[in-house]
Formats: sequence, C-alpha cells, structure tokens
Amino acid sequence: FSSLSSPHTPPSPRSPRTPLPRSTSSLILPARAPTSSSPTTSSSRPSSTPSSAGTRPWWARTPTASATPTAPSCTVLRFVSRTARPSAWRPSPACPACTRTGCTTPRPQGRRGSWASTTTSARGQTGSSATASSSASSTPASGRSALASTTPGSAPSGPPGGASAWTPRGSTPACATTSSSAPSPSSPFSSPRDIVGHGTHVASTAAGSEVSSADLFKFAGGRASGVARMARIAMYKACNRGCLTSDVVAAIDAAVSDGVDLISMSLASRPEPFYDDLLAVATFGAERRGVFVVLAGGNQGPEASVISNVAPWMTTLGAATTDRVFPATLWLGNGVVLAGQSLYNIPFSQGAGMVPLVGSSCGSDDLTPDKVMGKVVVCSDGAGASAGFYVQRAGGAGMVSADGTERFWDSVMAQPFNLPGLLLSSTGAKKLDDYMTSVAYPVASFAFTCDTVTGENRAPMVAGFSSRGPNPIAPEILKPDVIAPGVNILAAWSGAASPSRSDKDPRRVEYNIISGTSMACPHVAGAAALIKKRHGGWTPAMIRSALMTTAGPLDKDGRDIVDSGSAVGAANMGATPLTAGAGLVLPRLAMDPGLVYDAGTQDYVDFLCTLNYTVEQMRQFVPELTKCERTIPGGVANLNYPSFVVVFDDRTRVRTLTRMVTKVSARPESYNVTVAAPDDVKVTVTPATLELKRPKEKMSYTVEFRAMAGAKVRPAGTWDFGHIAWENREHRVRSPVAFKWDN
Repeated sequence: FSSLSSPHTPPSPRSPRTPLPRSTSSLILPARAPTSSSPTTSSSRPSSTPSSAGTRPWWARTPTASATPTAPSCTVLRFVSRTARPSAWRPSPACPACTRTGCTTPRPQGRRGSWASTTTSARGQTGSSATASSSASSTPASGRSALASTTPGSAPSGPPGGASAWTPRGSTPACATTSSSAPSPSSPFSSPRDIVGHGTHVASTAAGSEVSSADLFKFAGGRASGVARMARIAMYKACNRGCLTSDVVAAIDAAVSDGVDLISMSLASRPEPFYDDLLAVATFGAERRGVFVVLAGGNQGPEASVISNVAPWMTTLGAATTDRVFPATLWLGNGVVLAGQSLYNIPFSQGAGMVPLVGSSCGSDDLTPDKVMGKVVVCSDGAGASAGFYVQRAGGAGMVSADGTERFWDSVMAQPFNLPGLLLSSTGAKKLDDYMTSVAYPVASFAFTCDTVTGENRAPMVAGFSSRGPNPIAPEILKPDVIAPGVNILAAWSGAASPSRSDKDPRRVEYNIISGTSMACPHVAGAAALIKKRHGGWTPAMIRSALMTTAGPLDKDGRDIVDSGSAVGAANMGATPLTAGAGLVLPRLAMDPGLVYDAGTQDYVDFLCTLNYTVEQMRQFVPELTKCERTIPGGVANLNYPSFVVVFDDRTRVRTLTRMVTKVSARPESYNVTVAAPDDVKVTVTPATLELKRPKEKMSYTVEFRAMAGAKVRPAGTWDFGHIAWENREHRVRSPVAFKWDN
C-alpha cells in the first residue's frame, strides 16, 4: 500500500498492507501532500463562470456536450505514457481564468509541506513511470485501463519540471491571473515532472507497481505495491509552487474529457456554500459524467466541524493510524526514559555521553550558535525534520520535537531527521518539560535501534490531525465518509525531492514515509478502482455506498476504533461517525456489498434545490436549468445516502427518513434489520425484513426516530450515535447514524 497526503497539516502516515485483487480500471489522482508544517487555509479562490455556452468548461455544460473548453488563461500539463514506450508531455485545452479579485486556493492534505503528484511507479522516480493513458477510450495493448491523476507535480521521468507547493500557515495565497502551472524561478520546467515528491507518493500508493524490496533508510522494509497495481495512471499537473482553483478545475476538466474512471484529489479549501466552491462545482460535473471522485478531508483536526470537501457527490476521507512504529529513546539525566519515534538511521546506544538540553521555539532567529552549539534542542512547537537543518547549521548536537497538545492516545508521526532527533508525544513532552524545569543543567542522550515494530500498538485509530465533522455546509450529510491508512505511509518518492522536503536536505531516496489525509485518499482511490474493474456498470454513488456500508468500526483486536485526538479527560475516547464516518475501508468486503444506496445527478440537483439555492446559483451546476422542478420530500436528510443524520429540537421529537437499496448480489436474498441507538431514542424500521430476488431490484424502507417522552432533556448541541444494519449470512450492510439535539 502507498498513500496520499492532504492539504491541511497532517503528520506522516503509516500503512498496514493488505494484498488486494488486481485491477485494470482507470483512476485519476489529483493529490498533494504537505510536509511537517501545516498548509494554510486558502483565503481566496478563482471563479469561472463564462457567460456563453461556447466558452463554458465541461463541468458547466450538459452531459451531452462534446466541445473542448476554451476559456483562456492556463495550461494543464498531462503526462502520457504507453507501456514500454517513451514518455511524452502535451498541453491540454486552455482552462477557466480567475475572473475575480479574490481567489480561494485549495490546500494539499499532507502533513509536511508540498503537494505534488506524479506517475512514478513503486520503483521510485528513477525507474520507469507508471503506465498512464490519456484516454480511457483507447485501450492499451496490455489491456489495462486508464488511471488519471490530477495533482501538483506529476510525471516521474523525463525532464525536471514543476510540482505543487503548500502555503505556510498564517500566510495568504496571492490571486494570480495567470496559471500557477507556468514555469517559476524555483521550477523552470513547464512539464508534469514531480520535484516535490507528494504526487509520486500518492500515485504509487494508489497504483504503484509491485517491488520486492522497498524501504526508507532500512525502515519499513519489504515487498510493496499500490492498491490497484494493474490500474493505469494519468497525471494532471494542477499546481506549481502555488495552486489556483482555476488550475485544479482545468485539471479535472482535462481528466474527465480524457475519459478517466476515477479522480483522486488530496486537496482541500475552506468550506463554503457549494455554489461558491469551484471544487464542488467541478466534481459535480465529473459525477454527471459517471466519474468517481475521492478527496482528502483535510488535516485540521482535532477541532470540530473543520472538514473540507463535504458535498454528497464527493467521497470524503479521514486518516487512520497503523500499528507500525519506528521507536527511538531519549534518556534523561534523572534516569527517566522517554519513548518516541524517529527515522534517523545511524544506530547508537545510550552511554555515548550526556548532552545539554536547551528549549527553543526553533524559529530561524532563535537557532543561533551561541544558544544551541553542542546541545540537544527541544522544539516546543512540534517542528519537523526540516528544522533539523537549521539546528545543524547552528551547531546543535540533536533535536527533540515535542507535541504540546495533550491527547489521551499518544500518536506520533515519524520523520527523517538529518541529525540525531526524535518526536515525543504530549505525554513524553510533559515529562521532558518537568525535568528541564526542575534542574539547573538538564542533560540527555539518545538511543536509536533503527527498528520497525509492527503488531504491538493499538490500531487503527483516527489520526489526531484528521479533519472532523459535523458537516459545516450541509449538517444533514455525514462527513467524513470513511477513514483509511494515513500515518507513517511508505510509498515511492521523486528523486528530485529530499525526504524531509527541505531544499537544504541533500539526501535523495526512492521511497519516503509521510502522513496526512492525502495518504488516506489514494488508498481508497485504489480500492475504488478495484471495485470499478469488477463492477464496470456501477455509478459513483454505488461505489461510495459499497465502501461505506462494508467499512469496519472495530480495530485489529476487535475493539471499537478510538480517536487519537481525544483530549485527556474526555468522556468518550471512542471514534464517532463525526471523526471516522462509517469506519475503516475494507476493500475485500466492498467488492461484494450485497446492497447499495444509489443516487444520480437528478438526486443531487433535488438536494441543491432543497437547500433553497437560487436559479442563478443552481446554474453553476446545471447551466440549462430554468427553475427547480422539485425538492427532496422531508428535507435534505432524505437524500439516498448510506448514512443518517437525525436532528431533534423543541418542536420536532420525531423524525422519519426514507432510503432505497439496490440489490447487487447474484442470488435471491433476505435481509433482517438490526438497530443500535441511544437509550432515549426509539428507532422503528419498516419493513423489518427485505426480500429481494432479482439483480438490480430496488426496495425502499422508512425509519422513524423518536426522542422518548419523559427522558432527560439533552443539552443543546449534544451528539450521540448508533447504526442501522441489514444482515444475512453473507452480507452486512451497515449505515452509521448521528443524532443531534438542538433544544
């Protein structure tokens, strides 16, 4: 397995690897992965709403339109290759321009700092690039179908070129009137070449070739491959040391026009109403063409209601930990031993001598020789491996990155330090701080074994950085949809980028270990490609339903998945549907879900009309629309989605929701319902048994949710959770339910 990182600031991922069936389906991966520092929220985004039909991009036209978008301003670079043939680069049609002063820039969803995506195989950028096809309509001689990827930075081989970058937290992206994909002083080549590494990482996670030996500095060594290793990748460069939404939209446009089956995007921007969110508008157009789109939910956790990419036609990912760790030890002068993680690869043991400790903010102005020479620097702000070069330049002997946020579950992301260094959890950081403030001359030494330990830690857990719900735009639609491995993930890396993603780092590697919801995204993109290969006629909603209703709520030891972002003293440490969605994606079960919840373009149009959007706002999605013909009876919560959100208030103590399932199994089946709900909520499902005999047979059911009279009144804003599941001996079709009290 490889992984994608996302536009918010997540940690470095680890990934449990489970062999999956081969796939020949197409996939498009628009992804970028930030580094140890968090990318910032975009403050402005370009809008593209041409007035004439002839200049509308594909997502603003009817599904039957065949014209190529002609709006001026930017060029998307596509990397195209054929098996055993030289790679080539070609420009795509022009894309929409940034037409207003304020342009919101999407963020890459990775933990460290750049968001590039490439078509390299699991062999790394120095090997041959992953097979890619510019069109799903032209079948390669190998019989493999196309897998497209729209991301910052892309192709692994060929002349060096651009890649995407992230915006440091606290800064404001500039709105440019020209494409950010144009050459820049730091990236002089106008090509899809990945010089950042993120694109290579996520592409190989989704569909990298199998290699017998992959590792980073001997860590996480072993056989590795992408999830859908036989899929074909088409990479679309959307960012280049900066990212404009207009460029991302152009990349989606090009990918859909080329006929890709799936799009994977490790990008996110500030949540806004759907009509004002160009990613939502563009992906709506992709859904109209039958293209499945999976996106990173962001790395802004553990705060509530910060999740991005929340439209119901988007499949939204959260990140989960794995049970793989890279232990390192810090011995304090008082005899206390602190356990951390590190990818520093020079083994040595305690006893090499105690070194003075000094605290620092680890800003460039604070790391001066007079302060840190010959000392181990303790970075209080959780600075990553890239800060190690400033420590080293000032003569520091080592560094400790301390997580200052106190959490119940210690979950640390490993990083490739260039000098002796490790990361400590909040628990370890507090013990270190107590020691340093209790003695006049604190000292410590390191112990590195360069080991990879698996199977011992509780996993999966929801990563603390993973963005959470409730949905800030449409609270009745539960987000995230699912979680997937996104912490300490090993995957291919561009030879043009350092493992720390610092320009000062001279090291080059074929593989890297990073973290983020960007890393989770390609895992699910690969799983969706496998489903698409087996069930070619399924709609995007059916694929999303299969992934959600078969997802697992339990960890590897059969216990409830917990939230590593839970604060100490929290009443409930368990992960909820607001943090984990339906649970951890289980690709094998998703191949045969039994029943699915389907929805199409008209359902989403009705959903938008139910939100009371004006005709002008609706025309962002459906240009030919003259008026809303209908809305969803009972409100947007009745959209045929594989999860439920139920809101009680002073006036409404009973909610009735309807769903329709479609049979996708071969044989006649009978399903019985099981329900889990809070004690003060009565749930009645009608009918309680579903009898389905024919393939594609549909059947509806209603669910009455009743807040019990006489029960203790819940405070406003209280949430509780349960599930509804349809079961028989072969299948379990489970939907999470979130209850909210707005008294």
